[in-house]
Amino acid sequence: MKTYKVLVGPEAKKQMRRHLAYIKNKLKNPQAAESVYDDFIASAGKLSIIAGSVKEPEDAELIRRGLKRMNFERHEYFMLYKVDDDEAKITNVFHFRENFIAKLK
Repeated sequence: MKTYKVLVGPEAKKQMRRHLAYIKNKLKNPQAAESVYDDFIASAGKLSIIAGSVKEPEDAELIRRGLKRMNFERHEYFMLYKVDDDEAKITNVFHFRENFIAKLK
């Protein structure tokens, strides 16, 4: 079975920090922030195994950019990523309710 080296791009790191800060500071729930972070790590670990087998997205903008989408396991967040040979690079992290297409442009 092929495995992929998972890389987290600078924009994805920035977005993840923003999500965690919101949960911890605005919602005053550091335990939830830790849980979302743990879910991100677990999902990225799963990505190392399934990156190449995730179905192609239906959204034309994601297809144009060569991006795929993978939902977090337990929370309403998802990551966008690109596959290049043996690497899966996470480019973005969004909450389900975000207008992520508008934020990509």
